[in-house]
Amino acid sequence: MAKTPQFRYSAHYANVLRELNSLYRSGSPSQAVALLLFDADQINIEAGRAWAEQQADSDDEAAQLCSAYPRVGARLLNLRLDPKRRIKWLEAGVASSRRLGDRKTEGRHVGDLASAYAGLGNHRRAAEYHEQSLKIAQDIDDRENEAATLGNLGNDCIELNDVARAIHFLDRSAALYGQLANARGEAEARNSLGVAYRMVEDYTQSAECHRRSIHLCKDIGDQRGEANGHNNIGITYRKQGELSEAAKCYSQALAIYRELRDVRGEGQALNNLGILYRIRGETRNAVTHHEEALRLYRQVGYPRGEGTALFNLALALDILGNRDQAIADAKSALRLRERINDPRVDEILKQLADWGKPCDTQT
Repeated sequence: MAKTPQFRYSAHYANVLRELNSLYRSGSPSQAVALLLFDADQINIEAGRAWAEQQADSDDEAAQLCSAYPRVGARLLNLRLDPKRRIKWLEAGVASSRRLGDRKTEGRHVGDLASAYAGLGNHRRAAEYHEQSLKIAQDIDDRENEAATLGNLGNDCIELNDVARAIHFLDRSAALYGQLANARGEAEARNSLGVAYRMVEDYTQSAECHRRSIHLCKDIGDQRGEANGHNNIGITYRKQGELSEAAKCYSQALAIYRELRDVRGEGQALNNLGILYRIRGETRNAVTHHEEALRLYRQVGYPRGEGTALFNLALALDILGNRDQAIADAKSALRLRERINDPRVDEILKQLADWGKPCDTQT
């Protein structure tokens, strides 16, 4: 049967997305080029996927395209689609892969769906999806996805403050990625492992994990991974009181995020710099950085980051003597964290109590 123009259009832009994602994965300096080319073709890519989704219930080939789109462009889509749009793509992908009986792709879609919910700050739901994905991976002996899902479960546990389980999952993930000679995956797992060790104040292990992650990322030209490593080791240095080293790391991360136009990453680096400025007593600089991070988080629809920036902004404003605005911003941060079930609400409640204000978030 002859293919319709709409099918050819959808298939063409699925291939374009696959090629751009491959270009991005090849590392620096190709990552910035891939992102620019994706931005130029994003409207066509989204239109091609939307057509495939519309036809997927009645056409196997359209269902294959609908399932393919979120997978072939996974790296780029994680950067360029806000979590709610990614969820829409992935839910359609899950439905299509199930219709086609493709369990391997289903498992990977479910894992990516979990990561999208994590991007919204809903880590309990993310963990539920990651556990489903892990079971599928183990059932069909998909070791790559097993390694990825173990790492993602570790990240969920970090966010839920279950550090012992986080270290357990992340150790297994890093070891399995090492067996598979997957340097990118190992780097991501070790970076997260560094965060977990920092949470139990093992700063030596934390810094070593981040250094190993940065080294692996540089070897394969993974600029975003390198930036994540710099950002996280900066936090470890700050916790140790090494503020100059922390500032260098945050600035390195910020420069890379901006080159890649990674808005969420840029927000994280700005927020960390703001905290550093507040510690140094440069409070007006802190306010400027937290306000810019807040603007970026709102731009990409990242409520978890928005809540973090608002709370840090509140702390800086209070130092400047603007207690009323500090309380208002802290309450806004509290509402955001409650909405996404962020377990870090307690630090805001404690701060509001210290300021002598009731914690009724309806006011």
